[in-house]
Amino acid sequence: GGGVGLARRSAPSDDDEVDRGSEGNHVSEGGEQRIPVCWFEDEETGLALRWHLFAGVLYDVGRGYHRPQKMPLPWRVRVHFTSYPTSQILSFDSAAGVAATVERQYKNSLKQALFLEHGSARVANGLSRAGHRRLWDAVSATNSALYNDVNADLQADGMGGDGGSSSADGGGDGGGAGSGPRNVPVRVILDGGLPMQRACPPHWGGGAGEGGMRPTALGDLLVDWLPDLFERRTEAGESVAGPIHPAIAWTIQGLDGVPLDFPVGGIWLAACHPDHFLYVIVTSTKGLK
Repeated sequence: GGGVGLARRSAPSDDDEVDRGSEGNHVSEGGEQRIPVCWFEDEETGLALRWHLFAGVLYDVGRGYHRPQKMPLPWRVRVHFTSYPTSQILSFDSAAGVAATVERQYKNSLKQALFLEHGSARVANGLSRAGHRRLWDAVSATNSALYNDVNADLQADGMGGDGGSSSADGGGDGGGAGSGPRNVPVRVILDGGLPMQRACPPHWGGGAGEGGMRPTALGDLLVDWLPDLFERRTEAGESVAGPIHPAIAWTIQGLDGVPLDFPVGGIWLAACHPDHFLYVIVTSTKGLK
């Protein structure tokens, strides 16, 4: 979700003094730069924020904890420098340092997505060290122009090498120039839990159209992945996907209730994150009165 306003606060006085014990709250980076180990907390819920997820994803997940009320803006986040909650969020590699740990986590996530996307490690392994560096520099500096430049090379390599764009419905079989990905890498986060990660095929069998195939819709994905929350029903003689309860909500990039008949491939092209995953945040009726 873009446009998230943050109101950052330091924790109370018990966190003012940095603990230099076994947690290693200050880590040497490159000999001179020293970045303190810290963690962020949602002020209202008290939940530790998972630093390896994008801010927009965290915000969309957080909105689920505030339902049925709306999550207030600006988003109030407290930063801590002690009492790192290792049981709730990933730890940093004290030998590598904070920045290197975050960078490695991003690269690993990107490699997973590229493997799911293309069905092999060829594209991920083909990215040069310089390409990795430019990509990380773009992400860490929020330089969209540089990111788009490097990402275009990744997409061209995965789609035949000519840099052609995928069709709007995410079509193609991944085998020719200008066709879409072999699969769409998706992560679904249900009720703030661990992400479910899979490859979603761009086409779905059994529908109308050439060869009985049609673009895979968001509803197809959710019915397949979350059959206890989404189902198919017949309306006006047509099979449509929908939630089993009207309070079930889903969000993509801050957009609530993205139409379930939208093609997953098209949504991915417009709304995937810099690690190439499409994040779908789902909130069930759990905890609602």
